[in-house]
Amino acid sequence: MQPSISTFFLAKKGGEVKSLAFESSGPGYAGPIGVMIAIGPKDDLVQAVAVTTQSETPGLGTKIIDEPTFPAQFAGKPLSANLNLASGGGQIQAISGATVSSNGVSTAVSRGVELYQNVKSQLGL
Repeated sequence: MQPSISTFFLAKKGGEVKSLAFESSGPGYAGPIGVMIAIGPKDDLVQAVAVTTQSETPGLGTKIIDEPTFPAQFAGKPLSANLNLASGGGQIQAISGATVSSNGVSTAVSRGVELYQNVKSQLGL
């Protein structure tokens, strides 16, 4: 699936882009899961991931936002890393009882990385 167009928010210091953030989405159990991804363009590392929208089952799928250690797993990972769930050969541990929701976040991040890599040169980075 081809990632959709997104708005990129650039954070500059001294005229240099230090970070950029944008939204991506993936399929959850009860509907799409939106995430905001921050990437350091100089070193191509994921700086942070945060869930922005979701309609997951309260107490189960919502653990993707209730447990801060889950999205924190993405921080510091190079864009070349396998950001899929460990059960699929990746580096991200799913939340017990929320595997589909965890996979939705992982998919959203992977789609976002693909989108970023496709437009990085157009952003002048």
